[in-house]
Amino acid sequence: MAYFVLILLTLVSCIIFEYVRLSDIVRKLLASYREQFATMSDSSTPDELKQKKILALAGQQLWLLLKLVLGIGFFVAPFLSLYFLQALESSLSPNMLLTFWGMVIPFAVVILYMLLKRLYVNLFKHG
Repeated sequence: MAYFVLILLTLVSCIIFEYVRLSDIVRKLLASYREQFATMSDSSTPDELKQKKILALAGQQLWLLLKLVLGIGFFVAPFLSLYFLQALESSLSPNMLLTFWGMVIPFAVVILYMLLKRLYVNLFKHG
């Protein structure tokens, strides 16, 4: 039963990962950092304009970092629910994630999820 719950929690985490789009947030954050570096190293722009642009970029970066932290929180939340599920069933302890099967099952489920998703997209992208 505990491993079945672990499989379900991993699937929920995979679905949340897709809808939160953490990779898009990281990509935007890295682009913002690159733009900030380019702005700081541009010697042709006056300092006042640089300051305004860097301040705007810093605000954008803070917002993106907040979204990233919240997204990671949502992504990890299914596994954190093991603390609450432990009260219902003692075998659902968060410590099971530290066992061999507790580590192998999530990796296997993620790989299977990605393969099935790729297969689904390949089958139905022409329809």
